[in-house]
Amino acid sequence: MPGIQSQDVSPLVGTMGNWGSAVGQRYNTTKNRLETILRVGTAPEDFIWDAVPSCGVIYHFHGVFLNAAKNEIIADNPLHYAETGNGTVTAVSALYGGAQVQTGAVLNNDCTIQTGDNTNPVYVYNVSEDLYFSASFKIPTVTNINIMVGLYADANNWLGFRLNTAVDGNLYFVTRAAATETATSLGAADTSWHDVHVIAQTGSVKVVIDGGATLEHTTNIPASNLSAYAYVKTLGAANRALQFRCLRILQDSP
Repeated sequence: MPGIQSQDVSPLVGTMGNWGSAVGQRYNTTKNRLETILRVGTAPEDFIWDAVPSCGVIYHFHGVFLNAAKNEIIADNPLHYAETGNGTVTAVSALYGGAQVQTGAVLNNDCTIQTGDNTNPVYVYNVSEDLYFSASFKIPTVTNINIMVGLYADANNWLGFRLNTAVDGNLYFVTRAAATETATSLGAADTSWHDVHVIAQTGSVKVVIDGGATLEHTTNIPASNLSAYAYVKTLGAANRALQFRCLRILQDSP
């Protein structure tokens, strides 16, 4: 990966597998920081996680507080967002500093949050710049719902996780470019918390789910500029929601 040259492993860090079958840590002596390593198939991949100093711009919420008056989510670094639809975005103390995006109880009501402001989303990076995206999310109810979580430019250009129960009950990982997509089923959607890590590059998008399941897409990767995005729509006359403990984009510095 560009900007990550050291393969040294600190004796204080541990070895691959200390978090799960696909997740470990190492110390990068060149940049003087701890890094997370993801294993996709048989190959270890660098994934920067809370790697400071020497990381690029980061958008995240993790232990958040929603300031509705200023239209921003306050965290270690603020995630300014554009909110659309008739739903709500609220801080949820039961999530230990999480956030919930929720629809109204009306058929086809929806709600979106996206990095930006009230007028326009901010397009942060594109895959040519080696993006690192991660999220910890939960779908409290997996019936009559359409959701998307990931990196988004428009309906025809995005990558991330999708559940649309009007089609079936499975959660998918999708890469979509110019209205053509590659979609991998992750099995039946459930109401558990899931931690996902994504490395998005020009020719490859690699994913680790819950420290174990891994996959890679090499087709239909969007070339557009992308921003963090979460969307939820109710397909019935009832509230539907997405809950988050973490949502972030990060790019390593040269």
